[in-house]
Amino acid sequence: MKVNDSFNMDKCLDTLKNHFKDCTFEKKSGVMGEFIDIKKTSLVGSRIIYQKNKGKLNIGSRPSILSTFFGIFSSLSTMSFVSDIEEILSSNFESKN
Repeated sequence: MKVNDSFNMDKCLDTLKNHFKDCTFEKKSGVMGEFIDIKKTSLVGSRIIYQKNKGKLNIGSRPSILSTFFGIFSSLSTMSFVSDIEEILSSNFESKN
C-alpha cells in the first residue's frame, strides 16, 4: 500500500494500539526497513513493514513456527486479522495519488 508523505511509524503504531487493545506490539528496524509485529494469539499475528524509500507499507502475516504445524487453520484466522489491519491503515494513511 502506498502511504501519504506525512506517514510516520509511531503514528501508525498508536493507531493500531487504539484499535487492537488486546494485542501485543513490537516495533523494530532491520534490513527491509522499519516494521511492527502485532501478536493477537500464538497463532494469529501480522507484520507491517515500512519501506521508506518507496513510500510503501507491506502488510502480511507474522512468521511463526506454529503456523507451520497448523497450516490452513492458522492462515484463515490470520487472513481475517490482516485484512482488518489493512482496512484501518488504508483509511488513515493510504496515499490518494
